[in-house]
Amino acid sequence: MEIESIAAYLALPCTLAIFMIGYYLGRSKVKHEREAVLRALSSMLESADELSQDVEGHKTELADMGRTVDNLPKSDEMGGVRDLLLTHVQKVIKSNKKLEDDLTCARYSLAQQAQELDKTRVEARTDELSQVGNRKAFDEALDFRLSRWNRQQEWFALLMCDVDHFKWINDTHGHQAGDQVVKGVGELMKRYLANRHFVGRFGGDEFALLIDCEDRQAAIDLARRIHKAAETHNFSAAQNGERVAITFSMGLAFVAENDSRESLLARADARLYEAKQAGRNCLKIESPATRSQYAEETVASSQQGDREVKAATAPVVAVESTIQKEPYSANSS
Repeated sequence: MEIESIAAYLALPCTLAIFMIGYYLGRSKVKHEREAVLRALSSMLESADELSQDVEGHKTELADMGRTVDNLPKSDEMGGVRDLLLTHVQKVIKSNKKLEDDLTCARYSLAQQAQELDKTRVEARTDELSQVGNRKAFDEALDFRLSRWNRQQEWFALLMCDVDHFKWINDTHGHQAGDQVVKGVGELMKRYLANRHFVGRFGGDEFALLIDCEDRQAAIDLARRIHKAAETHNFSAAQNGERVAITFSMGLAFVAENDSRESLLARADARLYEAKQAGRNCLKIESPATRSQYAEETVASSQQGDREVKAATAPVVAVESTIQKEPYSANSS
């Protein structure tokens, strides 16, 4: 009977011990599997990076080849051969661009999967102060969306957002207050953005948002909600509870045919500049009529011997103004 009592007394601790041993062995196995997957993903990312570099070099070689062919004699005898060669070079350039877009999308997907398993990868792409994406993460997210647009015509918009009179906040309340405002803006952005969208700190007090929406109006509505949210929210400026009201200047542009990172950023930034020039605390929106003006064009120049495919230079575009109020309106609604 005494032995049975001892066994009963030890039953629960032994069960718990067995459970804990199994738990830690299981964790060790999961950790080992996670590390193995990460190694495989890292290897695939390295291979994708190397292949992307090869594709980039191939693109340069093709452009050189196109110029060489275009410089061939333009006599009746050689003209047909020259035009045929140019046609083939352009087809290869187009195929090379498709491969480049495919690789960009594949690399981004691999990197996202790796980040889900590796905390250090997430930290490397997160702005420490605002806790949104950093500039590296933004560049990767924008490149991915541009490549996805080229492949599948999945539409998106770019919203540039700047905190109005940020220097005044720093000068009046101190740089720690400015840091608190940047942190608060990051929290506000994440609160209003679904997971499918992206927000990154572009630099200083400027934020960049990539909006994945079905149409233009959905992107405009989201931009307006964020603008309104800033007006109705007082941001923490110090640990003593001091708070400050801020407003946003915003510029919204929409992806167009043959956009590059530079062209889309330039148009959104131009709208942001117009918002500041208009007195700040407003949203400037790219006119829909301009979206069709960024078509790909082939430039053939017999004088320069230069034939290449490139995006048209962005013209001055019409904009529409929305939400305009006086800055520093206390308790605005």
